Amino acid sequence: MNKKLFFKEEGLLLVELYFSLKTWLSSKNKIIEDFRYESMDFEEEHILEFIERKDRTWYIHSEWQLFSAENQSLSFIEIEQAANSFFLSIEEEIEKIFNLNIRRLT
Repeated sequence: MNKKLFFKEEGLLLVELYFSLKTWLSSKNKIIEDFRYESMDFEEEHILEFIERKDRTWYIHSEWQLFSAENQSLSFIEIEQAANSFFLSIEEEIEKIFNLNIRRLT
């Protein structure tokens, strides 16, 4: 966020987050709702949330955040752009390590 690392968790299941975020973004045109990511490894709290404000801007929250971002606003386009960058990075790593194209699974 603003070129700063928002949260870091070595044990985060990145492929699980990939599919959860992809599903949310693909349904975004139908129903506007907050994104809440929970993991099968960490069930006490939402690990990552995108929460829409009344003015249609968004803020990000994480149980593992390194700083509070509630006073910073994001547009949905900024969330999509960051997610697409994340998707590309995960897709490239999975293909490189496992020779698997996960784009076909979505």
